[in-house]
Amino acid sequence: MATKADTRRSRQCGAVLVVSLLLLLIMTVIGVAAMSTNSLEERIAGNLGDRDLAFQAAESGVRACEGYVLNNTLAGQFDAQCTNGLCVPSTSTTQVWESAARWEPDNGTSQQVAQALQGVAAQPRYIVEDVTSLFGCLPGESCVVGYGQTPVSLYRCTARAVGGTTTAVVMNQSVYKKF
Repeated sequence: MATKADTRRSRQCGAVLVVSLLLLLIMTVIGVAAMSTNSLEERIAGNLGDRDLAFQAAESGVRACEGYVLNNTLAGQFDAQCTNGLCVPSTSTTQVWESAARWEPDNGTSQQVAQALQGVAAQPRYIVEDVTSLFGCLPGESCVVGYGQTPVSLYRCTARAVGGTTTAVVMNQSVYKKF
């Protein structure tokens, strides 16, 4: 003779097992999605850190370029071949600093920052352009620019740097006024 309890158990037919497996499947899908999102966010953070390192290295290159301009007599040293990173501004639509070949370490058309930076894939490099002529003055001569009467020379410093990998590339520029 079957009791009432035996009848209820036979009617369940594993419903608890099916429900628990469905819940386990849903939790697994949520966990995999969360890990995928976390992995993407870590790559984004790594790339941002790499670009920030490249930016700081390029800033260092601009400062080194400005120091070079300040501490050296540059009159008459600029040419179209950018010997030692001293360039005459381009007369074409392509700027001097846009050429990838200018930044190669072995061709002598850019200068490397003297103080080695840690953590970068390659040391920053810079070029100096005498842009005084772009303001209506003769190349290699001082010019009166603005409201002052003091003759000045204008130099564009362009620095190129990479971060921890060579895929993060940053270029910075400044125009330096030398009295």
